[in-house]
Amino acid sequence: MRVRDEVHGMNYDTFRRKVMPIVHKYAAVINEIRWEDRLKHNNHAPHFPYRFTTMWDSYPIKCCVPEDAAIAGMLHQPKYKMCVFKVTIGVTFTGEIVALVTLSLGISHDGRIAEEEEGISFPYRYVWEWSIGDGPYEVFKRCLVPHRPQLEPGSNSRYIPLTSDQTSDNDLVSFYRARVEHTNRKLVYSHELFTGRKYLGSFADLRSFVDITVHTTAKYIREYAPHDSTTARGFGNWPHFVA
Repeated sequence: MRVRDEVHGMNYDTFRRKVMPIVHKYAAVINEIRWEDRLKHNNHAPHFPYRFTTMWDSYPIKCCVPEDAAIAGMLHQPKYKMCVFKVTIGVTFTGEIVALVTLSLGISHDGRIAEEEEGISFPYRYVWEWSIGDGPYEVFKRCLVPHRPQLEPGSNSRYIPLTSDQTSDNDLVSFYRARVEHTNRKLVYSHELFTGRKYLGSFADLRSFVDITVHTTAKYIREYAPHDSTTARGFGNWPHFVA
């Protein structure tokens, strides 16, 4: 970062002293995620015309191994073979980010994150309201997930194959969940914070970086992405629940 009188860029101490206090204050007040937007009358899909409002996904932020072995153990995720923090988002059928659970431990179960943070990181859903997620979200109440092969009775290794109807159901769920990936492309794959080198720094700094990045991306998607050809169009013009 080049600044006046520092031809080689801003040094670390100056950055910490002058920039980071602003970053933390900005992160504390930024508020561009609109939970209520999940109830927009065009937030539907042809196969989900009522009750379904959100789709959920988690993604990792790579970080360096902490010196404290106990903390390292809580961050190490075998799936990624490294230490990570998890960020969980809820998105609509049109790809808008309407919920954020920031910086969960790497060992945290994706579905449990949503289950435990409902009413804390994001408001409770209505009792009639449903969501969509991948397999781990089966523990999240009122969340539709793909069918999974079940063990044959009395066996520890043989599974019953899915039926053709179950496979078709999974294809349908995957088709709509791909919209979460479109949102992730704008959020995760567009920022070095999420895809670059492993993070090395304080938890407070990372929390601020993530909050600012997700909130500003939510604003971009809401106000500018509708003109993007990769953005899913809304469907319908009616409420999600009719008594």
